[in-house]
Amino acid sequence: MAMRATTSDPEHDDDGAHNQVPRPNLPFPYLARDVLDVTLLIIPCLQPDSHGEIATPGKQPLPSSPKDHSPMASLAERVAQLALLTFNSLPPKCKPRTLPDGTTEWTPMSAVILAQEGHDAPLACVSLATGTKCLSASALPRCKGLVVHDSHAEILALRGFNRWILSEVEAILRDPTYRSPYLDISHRDDTGKASGCPFRLKDHVTIHFFSTEAPCGDASMEILMDSLPSGNTKPWPVDNNIATLLQGRGYFSLLGHVRRKPARGDAEQSGSKSCTDKIAIKQFTSILSFPADLFVEKTPNAYVKTVVVYADKYHPGGYQRAFGSGGRLSPLRKAGNFFTVAPLPVDFGRFAFERRLQSSVDSTQAKCKTSNVSAIWVHAADINRRNVVEVLINGVKQGYRQWDERSTKASIVSRKELWAVGARLSGHLENLNIVDDPSGELDQESTGCNTTIQKTLSATTYQEAKLSALRIPHQISKERVTDTLGNWTKNTGDGDWTCGLPDHQIR
Repeated sequence: MAMRATTSDPEHDDDGAHNQVPRPNLPFPYLARDVLDVTLLIIPCLQPDSHGEIATPGKQPLPSSPKDHSPMASLAERVAQLALLTFNSLPPKCKPRTLPDGTTEWTPMSAVILAQEGHDAPLACVSLATGTKCLSASALPRCKGLVVHDSHAEILALRGFNRWILSEVEAILRDPTYRSPYLDISHRDDTGKASGCPFRLKDHVTIHFFSTEAPCGDASMEILMDSLPSGNTKPWPVDNNIATLLQGRGYFSLLGHVRRKPARGDAEQSGSKSCTDKIAIKQFTSILSFPADLFVEKTPNAYVKTVVVYADKYHPGGYQRAFGSGGRLSPLRKAGNFFTVAPLPVDFGRFAFERRLQSSVDSTQAKCKTSNVSAIWVHAADINRRNVVEVLINGVKQGYRQWDERSTKASIVSRKELWAVGARLSGHLENLNIVDDPSGELDQESTGCNTTIQKTLSATTYQEAKLSALRIPHQISKERVTDTLGNWTKNTGDGDWTCGLPDHQIR
């Protein structure tokens, strides 16, 4: 699919514990903005039927789009509306502050929204995050899988999606009667070959991604330049080593390049690539990442279908160059699953904590600074679980020091937590044979695949598990893209540690 702009019809606690937001059990549809749980949004499955009776769901419904949306609202508007309402439902500690001196904080927000086929089908928000921070390259060897490297909103939201996928897998393995609205058990293809993954997204499910800001990196260079005084956008001198550098915000005249995460001029640079570059690669590898991609197939609908952005955060030339099949990725145009970009109407409601440009001539204008807090919200799979809300500072849960030796500092989307959950789930894949075949007769090929997954997740180190034979197709796809992009330097240093099985359930 070629990338194009759609034309819409005229957008933890301080003690270190996970903040699990309780869900009220409402007997009627209800809409609210400033409540602790987004399940207070109108949920279609809780609406009265023709007899006035309220259906009682067997499983916890996902936060869904209001059923009373305008019939003229585009899918992009509905996606953005649900993301904003989900964010509004979070507790105050997840949101930027106004400081005593009047300075206001800002942060970007991103969310992963699932849709089903049909014009009026409900949407579901499964992951949402805020944040702008990233670790320096020298910090990685100290992380040991417990500290999140990249806390930009876009990346946290994608990691949250993968955590949600694992919780949905657990719900299926734990309860043979559970029928996931979003995952199916994989079966043999037309040739009779069994899939290497036990699950797949249902065919009618599509993935949509919303962000309040343009992603850092190449896609936003024109937008960034337009926001700066004219004297600050003059081309920088280019030396002979520029092809091996990962520029942050500088070198405006060099477009189409891989860039590292932006940082202050006096700060140690990060080795993490820009959100633009990471999202671009997802068009070839899908948004399923390790270890969720061992459990769920990378079917065409496991890729983002639509990216929804504010109109003023979208530059057609920049997005096409960075993400499109006609830009820097054109040599791979036949290999990618390119998403559509859907800018919102110019009058669509704004995110309350977006960045506001500072005027050099207005002395009365309130100062604005970046929030040092990242927040992440992940929907739980069923009624027996609670949605997880975490506040992160420096890549660990609020209330912990960054280099605290306690493993409880780790976020639910940290490398070690994700690997640990995957390793535990792999030990229960035998339950899947009973679900798939009540006779109890085990499919030898499927059993072999499940055993391979378990062995992969029992590897000695994280790096060994991530580079296992099961993930060779992923590695090939990624390397093909990074070779095409050119100046890509691997960000290494946090892979030589062991997992250790968790002693807890998915929260």
